[in-house]
Amino acid sequence: MSITRIRSLIYLITTILTIYFGALIVRSGFDGTTILVLGIWWSIVIVPMFAYLVVVARRNRRLASDANFAIDYYTRKLSKAKNLWIHYIDRALAYQASGNTDAAFVDCDAFEERLRLERQKNAKSNDENLAIKHMLLHQYRASLYVDIGDYQAAIAECDTALATRHLPLTSQCEVLEMRAWCYLEIGDAQSAIIDLSQIEVLINKFELGQQQYFAQRMVMLKSLASYKAGNMGGALTYWQKSLWYAPVLERANGIRDAVDSTECWQYDAMLDMNERLKTLS
Repeated sequence: MSITRIRSLIYLITTILTIYFGALIVRSGFDGTTILVLGIWWSIVIVPMFAYLVVVARRNRRLASDANFAIDYYTRKLSKAKNLWIHYIDRALAYQASGNTDAAFVDCDAFEERLRLERQKNAKSNDENLAIKHMLLHQYRASLYVDIGDYQAAIAECDTALATRHLPLTSQCEVLEMRAWCYLEIGDAQSAIIDLSQIEVLINKFELGQQQYFAQRMVMLKSLASYKAGNMGGALTYWQKSLWYAPVLERANGIRDAVDSTECWQYDAMLDMNERLKTLS
């Protein structure tokens, strides 16, 4: 359960208890003993819970913003509890953020070895959780290969990730998008279009909010892929769709961050490129 959900649950419980205790105080005729007992209970139970939430929230914010702090934190976690081997991936993410790709690969290898041992122990069971961890490992390792410009290796990792059974729809879309981007980097626009077309089918199974998130990324990449494949009509069609999504992106995340995250089309060039594609088509 996330810290946000825990906090919301505590707020709800606290509100209910406050109303209940308030009713007790009123029913007791504002008896001093009752007020004292409830006050002591409140200070012993509720105040420490809120203090803990504040500490955890601050720690999580620092983990997300300070790579060196995150590396030290997860190193301590791994040294104290070897069963928390998921933290190898957490630390690898921190290494990646700090620019230490080699260390990130080492942690991926350590995670893969622990995953192999877990699978040996559960050889007779179809553990969906282990399958998801297997997918995450290869998805993340693919992103490391993208960072160092080894797109063929990244594609191979994406292939392995996509072969995982019980793969969630969101993960399928994320891995297909990464592989499509890698195909574009090596000049294979047709393979990129095939992957993006699969995403186009998958997003119809999502709820509206998720559809918009994946669709806006897909249409911009597919516009670029069509352009590189020489299909100017297709490039224009998907470019116009990306313009339609612009107001949605602006409301959701901020248009510039959302568009820049695709690393393909810049928002400043949208209208100009729209006119150029019309001419080319």
